[in-house]
Amino acid sequence: VYNKKITDVIQFLLKHMSLDSINKQVTQGSFITPLDYAYRDKNFLIRQEKIDLIRKHGGKRAVEL
Repeated sequence: VYNKKITDVIQFLLKHMSLDSINKQVTQGSFITPLDYAYRDKNFLIRQEKIDLIRKHGGKRAVEL
C-alpha cells in the first residue's frame, strides 16, 4: 500500500509537470536529474516503477541530455 501511494503521487506530479521540469538538472558537484535520483534509490521494491514512470513522461538521465 505504501509503495502504491508513492507511485500515485509521482504519477500525479509527472502529469502536471513540463518536460523541462521533469529533466531539470540539479547541481551537486555534477549534474543530476530526477531520473538519476530514481536509479540511485535503494528501495528496490519501488525503484523500477519510479524509473518507468519518469521514462514514460520523457524523463532522461543527465548523460542523455
